Amino acid sequence: NQCHTNQSNQWAEKYITKWYGSVRKPHFGTIFAKCRSGNTEALNDVIRIVKDTSYATMVRATAVSLLPNYNSLEAFESLKQTLKNNEPLIRYYAAHSIDNSYVQMLMNDLLPLLSDSIKAIRLDVAVKLSGLPKTMIPIGKHKLLDETIQEYIEAMNYSADFAGSRLNLGIIYSNTQNFEEAARQYSEALKIDSLFYPAKVNLSVVLNRLNRNDEAEEILHNLIKNHPDFYDSYYSLGLLLAEKKDYKGAIKHLTKATKHFPNRARIFYNLGLIFQVEKKFTKAEKAIKNAIKIEPKNLDYFYVLADMYLKSNQDKKAKAIAKEIENIFPPSSLRDAILNKIKN
Repeated sequence: NQCHTNQSNQWAEKYITKWYGSVRKPHFGTIFAKCRSGNTEALNDVIRIVKDTSYATMVRATAVSLLPNYNSLEAFESLKQTLKNNEPLIRYYAAHSIDNSYVQMLMNDLLPLLSDSIKAIRLDVAVKLSGLPKTMIPIGKHKLLDETIQEYIEAMNYSADFAGSRLNLGIIYSNTQNFEEAARQYSEALKIDSLFYPAKVNLSVVLNRLNRNDEAEEILHNLIKNHPDFYDSYYSLGLLLAEKKDYKGAIKHLTKATKHFPNRARIFYNLGLIFQVEKKFTKAEKAIKNAIKIEPKNLDYFYVLADMYLKSNQDKKAKAIAKEIENIFPPSSLRDAILNKIKN
């Protein structure tokens, strides 16, 4: 109507309908907005966009990045398939979007990307795989993984005057069990930016691994006192207090963390473990079931729930979990070992 100021809105609508039809597919922007707002009905449209080559690559890559918003088999399989996509941008977003809890399940799909022609892809994959025990990586891939990790370290050192790069270095050194160097990198990040909270939290975690728990606890208490809206600190402090056997304090801070991160399954999982230690089995069951609801493809959560049932003499419930594991997870040595323990 800005071009045809002498015409009405109805006139414009008539021609739009004539050209594009009375029923039109929703715009991808509308679909993405629904996805980000938690609309579960948008998943099929998101997957359709991922597969539809008529969309621009950036649009499809954005759709890929939204798949982890859905804890469903369809979203998981779609994300897995895109790891082999011909478009580098789509492969990158697929690899980058994989949650750490799914890395083990997708290891066979991620390993080939260590040789990807795109540097950003192979470095992202190397960081994710570095978080797994080396024994889980095929021996034939150890050298390649080590070389790619070194390539990542060189890339981060190139921009080490930024706090973020120091944080990344701390993470990779922590993943590879070099905790002294990880602590140094986090400390360097804080020298660059004293308000860089992620480095403070990670530093406390590494100090814990170095058995410097009092220093770690002091960092987290100060972080919570001065910046109570930095919610990751509640989670980290809860884990630290649990290790120090202050279960009451751990439950207090982990419960706060669940309120601020209602979709972070690991927090509910850890909270459930502590309730189990305290023999508060009803609360433990509720927490672990929340974790499973958020991440229904995580075998660890099913196992710890079954284990809790066995320890609390709820054998029928344990056997029911065993059936769920058989139905959901494909055969593997880990799955079979868990099933044998539950059934026997």
